[in-house]
Amino acid sequence: MPQQTPPLDHSRGRAFISDGDIYYSPNCSRSVAVPNWNPSYPFAVGAASLRWHQTPEWWTDVFGFLSFTPSVPSFEGYVFGHLCDYLNNINEVDTPWGTGYQLQQSKSSAWCYLEDILIVILHILREKFFLQLKPYFLPPPPSLLGFDQVFFSARGARYRIGCTRDWFIVWIGLLSFYIACIEGEPDPLQVPDWFNFLASEKEVDQLWLSRLYDVIMSVFWRQTHHTGSFIDLTNKGGEGADLVKWLCVWNVPVWYHWLEVEQGQTWRRAFAYIQPPPEHLQNVMTLIYRSPSPPSMPPTTLEQQPLSSPNLPHHSESSILPELEFEKAWEAGSQACYDSFQNEWDLCEYFATPGDPDCISNDDDDGDGNFGPDFGNYSSTSHSCNDSPNSQQKKAMEFVAQRVEVHAGVIPLPAPLLSNDENGLNLIPSQVVDIVAYLFTHYGYRPTIAIPPNPSTPDKARWNDLVKTVGLRAKDSNPPPVDFGLSCFDFLQGLQMTNGPLPIIYDLKHQCPIALNIAALRLLFQKVGDLFLLQGSCLALDPQAPWMIALTTATDVVKVFCLVVSPGKHSSMSLACCLLEMGMTFFTLLLLQHQPSIRLQAH
Repeated sequence: MPQQTPPLDHSRGRAFISDGDIYYSPNCSRSVAVPNWNPSYPFAVGAASLRWHQTPEWWTDVFGFLSFTPSVPSFEGYVFGHLCDYLNNINEVDTPWGTGYQLQQSKSSAWCYLEDILIVILHILREKFFLQLKPYFLPPPPSLLGFDQVFFSARGARYRIGCTRDWFIVWIGLLSFYIACIEGEPDPLQVPDWFNFLASEKEVDQLWLSRLYDVIMSVFWRQTHHTGSFIDLTNKGGEGADLVKWLCVWNVPVWYHWLEVEQGQTWRRAFAYIQPPPEHLQNVMTLIYRSPSPPSMPPTTLEQQPLSSPNLPHHSESSILPELEFEKAWEAGSQACYDSFQNEWDLCEYFATPGDPDCISNDDDDGDGNFGPDFGNYSSTSHSCNDSPNSQQKKAMEFVAQRVEVHAGVIPLPAPLLSNDENGLNLIPSQVVDIVAYLFTHYGYRPTIAIPPNPSTPDKARWNDLVKTVGLRAKDSNPPPVDFGLSCFDFLQGLQMTNGPLPIIYDLKHQCPIALNIAALRLLFQKVGDLFLLQGSCLALDPQAPWMIALTTATDVVKVFCLVVSPGKHSSMSLACCLLEMGMTFFTLLLLQHQPSIRLQAH
């Protein structure tokens, strides 16, 4: 017998009224506004921001994948960990027109590397499962938003780089859309077809692929953590009802009309499946009432009327902001508008050639010009406001085709980002690598600070097998380290287990992927009892604090080490503020001067 479809869960359903029409969602109870029908191209320069795609829109075939965009993104973990921290990686650079601001090269390489992986994976899946995939318009890759450019101010750099970082979420939503189309319905007991295809035929590292699978599927299993869409049930002969059922299976929020027309279609199985329960409709119908109006005021006599209107000041735009100089317009507070709903500042930023005052008010300028040098092989060809949607879509497709051609359709395996590698696209490294730094940077390994006096050596055969699981060459290329051999061995073994490595040597939420230097680590921290004291010589002296920072765990020591050796040098005060924002436990110890004892003289 064919398996019966379970009934739709309406426990999180909600009905509401908008402009006299009833709308219902069977799987989302949050309050949303009914959007206007907008068939325009959503990826124009001004709309290339995640915040414009975190509110539901009406479903369209070519832009429907936007409903899979996670509304609560997370950049933690091994796959997307490089996207966590970027504010500490914006450096000052010298340019012909003065001081500029640019994302650190290693961070930019990691972002480009992640972008290439997503592009090639989507390309391979589209070629393999093109019959299951629905048509769509390709969103512009993050590189086209210009995160590798040189910016005029730190504020503009933080804003544009942050928008680009958030744009990866749109591509994660596109990958989630691919997976939902390929699988049809989720089956937690079976390995997905796309996973088997990439792991077996394309030989993608299964550990990396498992982390990607965990990120994608964890978003699916969260409740109402997608943007969602409004669905027209009567569109294309009632196909909208089947679309609602499919989206509900993947926990994507949906909203749709429910009026006499839809009620009259309940004889069809798809409409009967998504029919709102009577109690939900009854709750919303009972709230329809006439709002009490205030009592009318008594008629006003002519003597009581004011002879003239009060003299209220009327300010024109020209009187408030007459003409700003070029240097002052960028940093003026009036150039930033506060959005109370999003709780953020919207910057009226521009990107143009310095020395051209007309660029401030030039409407033809797209605000995203290519004024910085190209980064490696990544040509930052940005969109222009004058470009039509077809032209912008063509640029995005040409960029994707160029990146696929560079890799010959082969997914670049995860590899360490070497300093002499501009693009960070190495395959398995052939040379000997620092195994401790490699595991620390890419897998969250946290070595213990105290080294045993006589460290034991792990089994070589088992060590070679474990080293291969993290994408490194075995045998003489990467032998176990002398001091941390057993600790690394236990960590690698833990990666193969269900529960993972021990918590004392494993930090899944590390946000500073900087190579670990054991010698420098011992110089920066002094072990006193149960505390690790940070030496003040490694911090900036302005402003100078009379106290020292003390940490309690080795994991926190490594995190602070990454912050201290980062390009932006911290003072004691700035480091303490940073640790407070991170929620890290630490102590401040005041260094007391030695007070000599005073002997009371007998009189």
